[in-house]
Amino acid sequence: MKWHQFKHQLSQLSDLKREIKLLEQQVSDLKEQLYTPDKQSLSDTVKGSQAEYPYCSRTLIIVGDIPEVANSKARIRKAIAEMVTQIWSLRERCVEEVKRLTEWIFGVDDSQIRQILTLRYIKGESFQQIAFAIGESDESYPRRKLRDFLKVAENAESKVR
Repeated sequence: MKWHQFKHQLSQLSDLKREIKLLEQQVSDLKEQLYTPDKQSLSDTVKGSQAEYPYCSRTLIIVGDIPEVANSKARIRKAIAEMVTQIWSLRERCVEEVKRLTEWIFGVDDSQIRQILTLRYIKGESFQQIAFAIGESDESYPRRKLRDFLKVAENAESKVR
């Protein structure tokens, strides 16, 4: 895979991850709507007792929705199910992208560069986190090392064209 293809796939992976988070937030918002008590709900109380001895009397509350609210909640449930299906589909695409990118990264000769590429683009870590992970304390080290590698990769590709 050429460097420009790799860059495009990197952006796709980060975009897919953001899209998944957005959909997950939308599902969370819809669930909140679904389970927030509605002022249009109907409720009643009934008296009852246990079926067996001792026959202790107790009061039960029965809650239900008026038909319009029930229909609205059914539509919300359907939207949630569709979004969850989309989320799983996007997660599968993420797995495929990670496989492709990992194969490309594996082809890089320098072990430290492979680690930096994986931590930065696959895991999405900051340069400070990357520095600590590779045994450095300064975030500028992995940033500089990556920048130098990318320059060489781009120059090599432009000479081939």
